[in-house]
Amino acid sequence: MLILQRLQSLKTASSGDVYGVQDGVTGDVTMLAVTVARLPHAPSLLLPPALHLLASFTCLPEGGQQSTAQKQHSSERNLHLTVKNKVVNVEQHDEGSDKWRVLKYSIVSQEQFEQQMVACRTTGRLDLSCNVAQAADIESTVSRWSSLLHSAASFRLRDTKLVLGIKGVLSSEHELDNVGDLIHNHNKNGYKKLNNLTFDLFVNRSCSSSTDAPHLIINNTNTKVQNTFLELDCVAYVFRSTPVVEVGRVLQQSILQKLQLAKYWLGKLHNENIKGNLESINVLPYKAGHLYTLMYPNNSSDDKLEDYRKSVHECFLLPMKTPLMRRVNGYVFELSKEEYQLCNTHIGLKAPAVSGMTSITQGIYSYHHYMQDKFNDNKWGCAYRSLQTIVSWFRHQGYTTKTVPTHTQIQQCLVNIGDKQSKFVGSRDWIGSTEVGFVLENYLGVTSRFLTVSSGSELGEKGRELVHHFSTQGTPIMIGGGVLAHTILGVAWDPESGDISYLILDPHYTGAEDLTTIQRMGWCGWKSPSFWNDKAYYNLCMPQRPAMI
Repeated sequence: MLILQRLQSLKTASSGDVYGVQDGVTGDVTMLAVTVARLPHAPSLLLPPALHLLASFTCLPEGGQQSTAQKQHSSERNLHLTVKNKVVNVEQHDEGSDKWRVLKYSIVSQEQFEQQMVACRTTGRLDLSCNVAQAADIESTVSRWSSLLHSAASFRLRDTKLVLGIKGVLSSEHELDNVGDLIHNHNKNGYKKLNNLTFDLFVNRSCSSSTDAPHLIINNTNTKVQNTFLELDCVAYVFRSTPVVEVGRVLQQSILQKLQLAKYWLGKLHNENIKGNLESINVLPYKAGHLYTLMYPNNSSDDKLEDYRKSVHECFLLPMKTPLMRRVNGYVFELSKEEYQLCNTHIGLKAPAVSGMTSITQGIYSYHHYMQDKFNDNKWGCAYRSLQTIVSWFRHQGYTTKTVPTHTQIQQCLVNIGDKQSKFVGSRDWIGSTEVGFVLENYLGVTSRFLTVSSGSELGEKGRELVHHFSTQGTPIMIGGGVLAHTILGVAWDPESGDISYLILDPHYTGAEDLTTIQRMGWCGWKSPSFWNDKAYYNLCMPQRPAMI
């Protein structure tokens, strides 16, 4: 679905490549990524194995036709996608002839993809020491590590005794057939609904396939040697049906790709006189469908890397006004989550009863509510918690690296801008939507639009405006009325009947981080118009999404 949307978004004649995975058992292919522009290195280095080049594509202008020769020239693959008037056709080349036949295809949802694929993550550290002024020395350093990984790499599944080598299983407590069995066995040990596996890399540097005596070469030439290291954090995809004995080879392939990417960055470090180490980050861009693994020098700021990020967005047809490839966009694997707040608590809820148009917050947010952080704000901190949820959204989406502010930091911000007196800091005074807007502007540089209604019943007349907000901005809305504040995450609205339902995240919850309780008891759920007080005046703070990359 996502790759179709990106291809259909093309407005000019263009061509490129299509990457995806192929099931070795069924032969079915799943197309996941599309590239249209050049990068300073191979685009495939950012894609996890087993994503590989599957097809070419051409976007034709209205009335345009593509010849057979053009199809054959555009790719060595026998699959070709043609995009014309936003219609995508898949054609396959018949061997031994010049004929192409149109294939039927089905759309694979994100859920279906995750049911058949498992993300295998590998972490570790590789020391890199080379004369960055000489391309041959950089090449030699990468080649040495590549050779060592072929002969001496092993991978231990974190928190288990399973150790994999390149050629099979080195150590295991259980008989394991395929990755599906491995996931099932791992989940029985407490990792509920886990769909990714984290491995630690180990390299025996004393290993050598050579039986010759070592040679010592002394070179008295002055050279500029740069000592750095590569912080590995890379991902590979495997089918659940993949035999466990084959997983080590796939993990090795993901590291070899990162070494090739490191070769590009080592040369760039010299050209731009940058000192520092290289770090890999895994990102799951919103609505991208799969993980990317990028690499950045850790001493380079996000501002200095903007041009590179733009080229990545252009290459993979990603939005040019939304940050998707910043460090803060790094994907948080289930086993390494540092935040204890639940994320996206609306997922799993039953669909709203109202038919018509449904629009929901886009991306990821954290649920902030009363009594978190070992801080008692019961009966006065609901607007603070709603503000924290909104800030978490901007952080999760990569618009800011700032942490979610505490109540004291929120109060101090309002004092600093002159909205409150100094005694406000440390008090239990309420804040409203206006103060929420002030903090967003001064803490994050985010502007807000405000919507005011004189009663809860009047809010039902704002269905079109709310649908428009969630469709275009996609940010959570803070709503304050009477003595209560809530967070609106979405709306379902029927323009013909006027029926409306609101997806509400309630900050007044005081319990543990138990999603089942939160959803069953309605702390996050769809609410009818009767949820609002007809006698209360409501003010909505609607944060606007900045245009940045």
